Amino acid sequence: MDSFAAFLDGSKFSATQIRFITLIIDELTANGMMEPARLFESPYVDQGHADVIFPADFDIIVNILRDVNANARPQGAA
Repeated sequence: MDSFAAFLDGSKFSATQIRFITLIIDELTANGMMEPARLFESPYVDQGHADVIFPADFDIIVNILRDVNANARPQGAA
């Protein structure tokens, strides 16, 4: 996902943070969208709480998800 690639680009994130973002990307790839509330469910909380893993960037992640959701088209839509 380009939105998360831009987020990670040029920044120094830990392996835990990158793994967390990879989980998000995997879900977005599989489903096309993801509600931010999912960040507080498994498998995400199994890695730790998003707002703790990304104390300064949590709002950015939520905004990226909202943007992806806003631009997602339902299957079958033209």
